[in-house]
Amino acid sequence: MAKNTRVITLGNQKGGCAKTSDCLNIAYCLANTKHYKTLLIDLDSQGSASLNVGINIADEGVNTIDELLGAYVKREIEEFDWEDVKNFIYTPTYLTRRRAEGSTNWESVNVPFGFDIMPSALPLSLVELQMAMAGSKTASGKIYLYYIYDLVKCIKENADYDYIIIDTPPALGALTTCAMMAAEAIIVPSNLDIMSFRGIQSFKESADYIQETAKAQGIEHRGILGILLSLYSERRSVDKALEEYVHEFYPTPTFQTQIRESSDAKRANANGMLFAQINKKAKADFDKLVDEIEFALKDPKAWEKKTQELWEKIKAEREGEVNE
Repeated sequence: MAKNTRVITLGNQKGGCAKTSDCLNIAYCLANTKHYKTLLIDLDSQGSASLNVGINIADEGVNTIDELLGAYVKREIEEFDWEDVKNFIYTPTYLTRRRAEGSTNWESVNVPFGFDIMPSALPLSLVELQMAMAGSKTASGKIYLYYIYDLVKCIKENADYDYIIIDTPPALGALTTCAMMAAEAIIVPSNLDIMSFRGIQSFKESADYIQETAKAQGIEHRGILGILLSLYSERRSVDKALEEYVHEFYPTPTFQTQIRESSDAKRANANGMLFAQINKKAKADFDKLVDEIEFALKDPKAWEKKTQELWEKIKAEREGEVNE
């Protein structure tokens, strides 16, 4: 293994909680602020992450992960071969304009986002069904939870990525559970909506089972690293109230960094770019979040303690403002 590659899965049973946007912008900041070599694996059959960075998943020339994973699930291949796997990894680019060298004229150029991606497409939903029906064992005889684990292991052993970020479908199905098994840690993005919060407890129970299963096999697993609050607005009192609810009543730690809500997120998607690229405050949010993630991975207990202390300070300040 070339280096200690960190693998993080983002998941939530509910859609519309900015999970894919968070994956993309975390990958972007890991690559461009921290200068880490980063891979994003798109495990959502909708292919939103892939489409957002300009990968035309409908193009016959694009290799999507459903082809690779499907062959493994159907036991057409016994193990993942790096010479094959690397053909499913792309370096996405975005179109921008800049002055031509030595000229006052502007030119359109394609610039890399800075991270790599394994794209997905709609047939991945069929592969997920095949995963559920193929029986409890993989081709190598392991339990089915290892489907994505084995793929990630192949990548880690043959490439030199610092981080692998996995985007998952908005459901607790075979793809999501396998993605949780493949990760060192799990992040649960949630918007400030009581319906989003309702699924967190069952999601945590599943993550706890994955963590126990991994540890029984001698695999290091942190379980859920924390809850990430997205689409947050300090101007909405209900957002602050729900934020307090999560901190007070959920056993899982919550990241101190919230990802702000802004129309720039949609504008970025419409222009083939990312939220952190066009909004300085969003870039600051995600940079701060990446710092938190690194701290949490390095020393989870110290991070939880610091996060709780910061939250108690914020709560006291808010209560003081109300009393005044």
